[in-house]
Amino acid sequence: MTFQVLISTMFEKDYSLLEKMNVQSDCVVVNQTDNNLVSKFKFQNHNIIWVNSTDRGLSKSRNLGLKYVTADIILLADNDEVFHNNYQSNIINEFSKTNADLLTFNINSIGAIKKRFTNLKYKKLNKFNIFRYGSARIAFLRNILDKHNITFNEKFGAGTPRLNGEDSLFLNSFLRNRAKCISSPLFIADINDTSSTWFKGYDEDYFYNKGYFFYELFPKKSRLAIYYYTFKHRKLFKNIGLTKGFKLMLKGRKSNKLRKEK
Repeated sequence: MTFQVLISTMFEKDYSLLEKMNVQSDCVVVNQTDNNLVSKFKFQNHNIIWVNSTDRGLSKSRNLGLKYVTADIILLADNDEVFHNNYQSNIINEFSKTNADLLTFNINSIGAIKKRFTNLKYKKLNKFNIFRYGSARIAFLRNILDKHNITFNEKFGAGTPRLNGEDSLFLNSFLRNRAKCISSPLFIADINDTSSTWFKGYDEDYFYNKGYFFYELFPKKSRLAIYYYTFKHRKLFKNIGLTKGFKLMLKGRKSNKLRKEK
């Protein structure tokens, strides 16, 4: 099976990112910067497609990159990852072993603000556990993506008012189309988690956007999801207050509901 990495980055002045990330495979790099230019070249005998774009937003970056990928297996990546040696062959082996359409993997957090979830055994993904897996942990079969016309929701993700959630919505698109989605215990990279591009704390925007997101993911059961989230994660509300946070989520839910009804 052929393999490519799809890397999203911004304002790169040269190609040194490939060495910093320990790239050992073919890849497509989308570099959001101040010009539009597509370059194709070799890096350590691997085929690189480097796409400069003036668009902004992580989901737009991923969607643009999806137009250029051609391999059987696509791995999503962020620019602060450092891949482990042999990641390509290890990931291909995982797809062969599991016969999955989509796999999520583990990433070692370095200097983490909050430790990433680590999966220690093979698990099926479902609507209730996909929140644990950011897009930089996802690999999938391109033919499933093409068959069902799956893309990233450009209303969510870094560079939009809703700064996260695009990864869960992407995973849910595979689940909705009955793809075989599995979480693997394999570690594929280290990542620098000393800062976050989107998380600014459990403030008003966080809870408002959480309600907005729940309606996008669970339109018929979003209110129930908000009740469950409030009960299960009530410790997260200590700075803003449980009642206020709950009302903000309902407000975000209503805002998205009204938008869709227009």
